[in-house]
Amino acid sequence: MNKDIFASFIVPIFNDVEKLAVTLDSIGAVVTERPIEIIIVDDDGPATNEADVYKLLENKGIQTQYLKKQNEGPYYARKYGFSKASGDYIIFVDCGDAVIPENCSQVVTELLSENTIDILVSDILSVENSVRSRKNILPKKHKAPLSSMPASDFFSQCNKNLLGTPGKIYSRATLSSAFASIDLPPGVCNAEDLLLFTTSLGYVKQVHYMNGYFYLYEVHEKSLSHDQRPGALQRRFYDKVCVADSVLSVISNNKDRGWTSLDGKLHRFFRKYRSSVLLHWIFKFPSDFTVAEKLKVIAYYVTTGVLFSSMWWKLSKKQFNYD
Repeated sequence: MNKDIFASFIVPIFNDVEKLAVTLDSIGAVVTERPIEIIIVDDDGPATNEADVYKLLENKGIQTQYLKKQNEGPYYARKYGFSKASGDYIIFVDCGDAVIPENCSQVVTELLSENTIDILVSDILSVENSVRSRKNILPKKHKAPLSSMPASDFFSQCNKNLLGTPGKIYSRATLSSAFASIDLPPGVCNAEDLLLFTTSLGYVKQVHYMNGYFYLYEVHEKSLSHDQRPGALQRRFYDKVCVADSVLSVISNNKDRGWTSLDGKLHRFFRKYRSSVLLHWIFKFPSDFTVAEKLKVIAYYVTTGVLFSSMWWKLSKKQFNYD
């Protein structure tokens, strides 16, 4: 481990190396006096990956690592990359996405260097069909360039659709605690970043919010989170239920030390999340469930209050929109 490294950028890959160039070029353009590194974690993709990656890493002028591991899904790829990382701060970037160099340089040079931060969140710049739009994780009323709040308050206010990988920076200590407490079946490829972020919230007192963005999120129609083909949809439903079960398990294990306000909020959110996913699964693929299972899911949906929460979100989501 190189103790001089300040920030580690970890990029999991599988069979998508053709999209990696834009990711590496953006990280390579980050300018900072503090040393950074790039770690590519190959989740047992094609045999040609290694040669292709090394060619892309040539002349980057940044410390780099290429790691190959058995296929277990992106969560375990990130976890393995973290175990080999040297940085005080960890930034996960999905293959095909990018950081915005000038904004990311400012984050590393100023915000992280001049403040004690456990988790930094920011808005993101989303690109879909060549159209860019700002997606905001907190309401517009938060106008300060950098602000902080208790993790429980952050979760109450945040846009729950933006709790994945984009726009998050973790301290080493925060991630170490989160990874140690998560038990997720290998192979889960959807919403695993939601699991990591929400678990990490339980190990911090304050969440810092940057009123801006440093992450460029590219929407791909055939990506794991957007593919609408039947097999991909069923896999996504299954993975999301696994994630909800994993979070609820972590929270249940916290009962011994006494539930916090955040534990209660996460418990309610993931019970609703789980029931909503199951109901959508039943509507899309009714043959996957017995009649008894369908009735149980519908009853669970009603008791968790998902319908009310969905209506409230539609009424309140304008507070996140920038003109």
